[in-house]
Amino acid sequence: MKKKPYKLGLVLSGGGAKGFAHVGLLQALEEMGIQPDIIAGASVGSIVGALYADGYSIQEMLSVFKNTGFMDLVSPKLNANSILKTDNLQKKLKSLLHAKTFEELRIPLVISASNLTCGKVEYFRSGTLLDKVLASSSIPVLFNPVIIDGQYYADGGLFDNFPVEQIRDRCEYVIGFHLHPFKKQDKITTLKQNIERTITLVYESHGWKKAHLCNLYIEPEALTQYTIYDVRKAMAIYKVGYDYARKMLEKADYFSI
Repeated sequence: MKKKPYKLGLVLSGGGAKGFAHVGLLQALEEMGIQPDIIAGASVGSIVGALYADGYSIQEMLSVFKNTGFMDLVSPKLNANSILKTDNLQKKLKSLLHAKTFEELRIPLVISASNLTCGKVEYFRSGTLLDKVLASSSIPVLFNPVIIDGQYYADGGLFDNFPVEQIRDRCEYVIGFHLHPFKKQDKITTLKQNIERTITLVYESHGWKKAHLCNLYIEPEALTQYTIYDVRKAMAIYKVGYDYARKMLEKADYFSI
């Protein structure tokens, strides 16, 4: 059998502030001496993936956002095509990313983004980095779309919130971390809740429908108590991700390959 180019691939789903759980996963992997050879991500998974692939440590990633609120990253200004502006998020990421292109990253990265102009998913793995990460993270309606080569792009989670197929055939082993276990919601009484519930339902199915493509699929049930807006709960979300990932990794068969 022909050897695949990567031993370990990591898939990080979208999920807003729940993405701090991805950092917990990375911490657990590091403690066990495991490093991904390639990362695929959507939305916040693309942000965490890009920062980690750019050489950021776990503590550096946590310190960047742990004292930041959701509204610190966006501007509460109604635009023609969104409720919020992402200028602050763009400035933050621009100041953080050392790499200007995918090719400059220490770990190969693939991210999904939704092409609103053509109505299809697209995957980026080369060229300029910042605009692709912003596009993948631009939650529709909430955030303004990102224009790339004259076309409008938004959250990769719309069409592919769990882009495992993009790396599956090139990896011996794939770990997938999904941020949206299903939870029934009895009341939806605000616009904020309405937007989050709609987005969450779109995101949820992408994970479990593709779980079989992962050697290890991780989906912490405790994440249901948090929302996509809970940036200020970064450390609690991080701990949920870390504790659950550590438990799953200790039972996994990764070291047998």
